[in-house]
Amino acid sequence: MSGDRPTETSSGPLRGLVQKAARWSVGARWLRHAIQGVALMALARFLQPEDFGLVGMAAILVGAANALGDFGTMSVLVQRPDPSRRLWTSLFWVQVALGLAMTGVLWLAAPLTASFFHEPRVSALLRGLSVSVAVASLGMAHQARLMRAMRFDLLGMAEVFGVAGGAILGLSAALSDAGPWSLVVQGVAGSALSTACLWLAEPWRPGGRIDVAELRSVSGYSLTMTGSSIATYANRQLDQLLVGRFLGAQALGWYSLATRLMLLPLLAITWNVSRVLFPALSRVQHDLGKFRRGYLDAVSLVAMVSFPMMLALMAAADPFVRVAFGKGWEAAVPLVRILSFVGLVQSITSLSHAVFRASGRTGLQFGLDILGTMVLAAAFWVGLRWGAIGVAAAYAVATAALLYPGLLVVLPLMGLALNDWAKALWRPLVCAGGMGGVLVVVSATLPDRGDPFGALALLGLAGAVVYSAATAALNREALAKALPVLGVR
Repeated sequence: MSGDRPTETSSGPLRGLVQKAARWSVGARWLRHAIQGVALMALARFLQPEDFGLVGMAAILVGAANALGDFGTMSVLVQRPDPSRRLWTSLFWVQVALGLAMTGVLWLAAPLTASFFHEPRVSALLRGLSVSVAVASLGMAHQARLMRAMRFDLLGMAEVFGVAGGAILGLSAALSDAGPWSLVVQGVAGSALSTACLWLAEPWRPGGRIDVAELRSVSGYSLTMTGSSIATYANRQLDQLLVGRFLGAQALGWYSLATRLMLLPLLAITWNVSRVLFPALSRVQHDLGKFRRGYLDAVSLVAMVSFPMMLALMAAADPFVRVAFGKGWEAAVPLVRILSFVGLVQSITSLSHAVFRASGRTGLQFGLDILGTMVLAAAFWVGLRWGAIGVAAAYAVATAALLYPGLLVVLPLMGLALNDWAKALWRPLVCAGGMGGVLVVVSATLPDRGDPFGALALLGLAGAVVYSAATAALNREALAKALPVLGVR
């Protein structure tokens, strides 16, 4: 496509468009995570926790490079009412240049990174994984165009193909005794395939000229978004950086597994809802009533799914880890239990990012992220003296402490009070809390170190029955709103 407009969806009311987009986004994301989960469980049987820890050390730097190289491209192109073709082209080439630069920086920094972690093997792994940064930069503008047009069907298919291809190649490498390099192959191949699919899905192609004036017009928004992305990433990775540096690769392998499970609601639910919510709120940014309703509906929907998910994981951590990952991963169980609380809270608070971006108040988001980084850094440093469990506990305490200040900043932007937010949450919280209490009682009756398959099946059945009944009784209205989003008529 040579024009300025992204691929368009059919016209219709905003609610219907959002529901359609959310169905595709949630469905594709769940399929993506199902593929990733199966691949992770398979790889855990061929690789050691230390292998995951080594790649985890490299991945910390790669993720930081991605956050720094993002330059707020997707956000500014989605949030702007009518970005010109010159802006699309300019941001595309800036994104590619930053991606190449970040890959070069990682390549040069690899020996220093290995020295920091006291792990010589990290150097080569980081250089291999750094290629994914340059590759991903080629697809950022295309991803933004599909997101702006709310074509989450095409976007979801591109992601699924990338993840599936990366998983197949990663498992093939593991079967060939590639060790930690299996995870590098999985990451780079997945990024390359996703980018290729994005170019096939969105026919727009960039021009050849960068317009400095266009870049200057969005520099303020882009720079604050970049700063916020870096601070947010630091909040989510500083714990792993410290665990890897001071406790070693094996401890980081266990901790990173617990972190992946903690991130389930963020990646599978909140991230999907948020990336639909952002363009939807951007469209109604001048209608405060619709803006408020969109946010509160999103909070209720996310809580209805993430709260029971995290409380069930907390209660069933032992049989789940034993069934899913096998021997050698038992040390991750207490970490999973503690970090499940973090995932529960962050699944809701992370929706604030869509509000800040859609309203153009990225400076406030940046300030909150900086505050979070400072609080978490202090907490992690204190927790280190008690090992990985101490770091996880510190994460939980700091997350709880940061909840109230964050709400005091984001809710007034929409003219909402704390009780409005609480009204959207109390029903899913009561339903999930009742389910969690039942699971704790059931778990206490099970024999220690008994059959993990039977225990997991029993806990899963009990949780599903109790939560379904409680939701039908107490939260029927929110359930009726959620079913169309989830594709159930």
